[in-house]
Amino acid sequence: IDIWNIFQVMYNQEILYGTDDAGIELLMSYAGLYALENFWIILILRFGAIFLFVYTLCYVSLFRILFKEYSLFDKSIIIGTFVLIASTNNSLADNFSALFIFMMCSYIFNPRYFNKYVSRKYIEK
Repeated sequence: IDIWNIFQVMYNQEILYGTDDAGIELLMSYAGLYALENFWIILILRFGAIFLFVYTLCYVSLFRILFKEYSLFDKSIIIGTFVLIASTNNSLADNFSALFIFMMCSYIFNPRYFNKYVSRKYIEK
């Protein structure tokens, strides 16, 4: 919970537009933090809230295309679980391989293609 203290030591300009790595280290020391374990906060610190908003909108539109054939329940479980787990880890701030694998699996296991290429005897209804 202490991670949220970093916003108390930030100026509005840093929240909106981000700061460099030295600025992030300085903010962390002011807030008494040794590590940041939330990639959303890391992205706000690096690029700012404006960029994060645009970045999130781009991914939302991409996910809408990728999950078009999924049921609402499946979409909610898959995306919700990924976002929840990813938000507790800082790996997506430095490396996008997990996001790439998530998108590839979303495409490969799309019900339209999956049902077309996998024999019916392997699919339980």
